[in-house]
Amino acid sequence: MDLGVCNLIKRFINFFFIDLIMDFNVRLTYPTLWRGKVYAEAYLDEALEKCAQEGKRALNMPELIQNKTAAPWASALWQWGYFTQSAQITGRTKAGTPIVLYIHDETQLDDATYLRPLRGLDLTYYAIRGLPWEQEGLHDGAAPMSTEIFNRLEERVGDGKVFAVDHARLHAARSGIMQRQERESTEEFYTRILAHPQTIPFMGVSEKDAMSYLIRLSEWSAELRSFGIHYSNDLRDQPLGRKLFLNWSAKGIDSQRHLDSCSGDQHIIGVEGFQPPLKETYTVTGNVVDGGLVDFN
Repeated sequence: MDLGVCNLIKRFINFFFIDLIMDFNVRLTYPTLWRGKVYAEAYLDEALEKCAQEGKRALNMPELIQNKTAAPWASALWQWGYFTQSAQITGRTKAGTPIVLYIHDETQLDDATYLRPLRGLDLTYYAIRGLPWEQEGLHDGAAPMSTEIFNRLEERVGDGKVFAVDHARLHAARSGIMQRQERESTEEFYTRILAHPQTIPFMGVSEKDAMSYLIRLSEWSAELRSFGIHYSNDLRDQPLGRKLFLNWSAKGIDSQRHLDSCSGDQHIIGVEGFQPPLKETYTVTGNVVDGGLVDFN
């Protein structure tokens, strides 16, 4: 569908359903009484722009995982999938080794003025059709990043917010839906999910926190028999980045979403700029009463 027509349709839907129904706050459990607001727009850059205009930044993936684990089913955290502040950037080290970075902090991809000009300028689209295209654009939905930025982020590996995975190891693993095997126990299935090279760096939490999220997700879906782990091979001559997306259901963790997609409302949760230190552990202890509740204002 033409991007202009797609955008008009999305804006029409947003007017009636987003602006009139979904302008609400989310009470977050971690840290206590931290409040977030849901932003839903046709394009990700529009959601990020509105968020920034109100003095907020997007919730990052570890924060989203921890808060969603603690939230009751009525929470907005369980109603939609969310883009986050977190990003995945694929590139090469200074020594030339291909790696994939998972960043749970602010990056260039949080800047709406950077993302907006890239809409519809996907070099892959033009290349497969043999069309000339001289302007910088997306590569199969991923945004170009400078080598200098990538090198600076690589230097932060190990600081608790930046994780590195060997590119060859990641792409030797499966991308798609993992299915629980017939004779596989629940614990064995969860352990296999956690062993995937993308899972822990993507979530940015401890294995214990990640297991708590899977247990909570299984309660949501009655029984977790499948889980999605999605990514693309973004290794090119220059670093390429994408936003990390957490699906609302067992579709799982997704780092292959196109940055200019208008196939569905691009949801983020905006919070005040303060970023607390990440929790080291988290345990689900029954029903949570004061946390993740939706306040309709």
